[in-house]
Amino acid sequence: MNGNKELKIVLVAVLGVAVLCLTVAYAALSASLKVTGSGTVKAGSWNVAFEGSTITGTKVGSANCPNATANGSSVSIGTGLTLSKPGDSCQYNLTIKNNGDINAKLTSITPGTPTPSLTSADDNTTAGNYTEYIKYTITYNAQPVTNGVSSITDLTLNSGLSKAVIIKLEFLGTATTVPAQAISIGGLDTTFSYSAA
Repeated sequence: MNGNKELKIVLVAVLGVAVLCLTVAYAALSASLKVTGSGTVKAGSWNVAFEGSTITGTKVGSANCPNATANGSSVSIGTGLTLSKPGDSCQYNLTIKNNGDINAKLTSITPGTPTPSLTSADDNTTAGNYTEYIKYTITYNAQPVTNGVSSITDLTLNSGLSKAVIIKLEFLGTATTVPAQAISIGGLDTTFSYSAA
């Protein structure tokens, strides 16, 4: 029996030594890695805006093209824009500039839709007949806007750079009649939307 007891003690001692060796081996083959640090988000400026304060309208024919005023985020064409006869037009050459330090991307252009109207509901049917003779065009960076931004190839407006925009309203020379009374043309509001590039 004593031999069994001694064998058990030897086995327990060997097992203890084996566990101790495994613990030391594990400790020798493991490591803890740590990453430390800090960062800063730099202050930036976002400033995509119309450039200039007064934009002169360019007329063709006997059109009256009042000056437009820009206040940064919008341009307002003065009152009195008048197209008197077929072939008349008013054109405004605008500049959109990225004055900030974050590159911008044109995400959408929502052009207005010319809507002729007269003073009475009955007369508006007559005014609607002139829709086909009124043309409103937008050109962005020398590219006609025909289907929103999908018609534009270069949508990026990098910091410090500008893009030319042309807005033109014309009474087409193909008109075969002229209205008996003045027709007001509404619905010309156009929006250019930008986001960070």
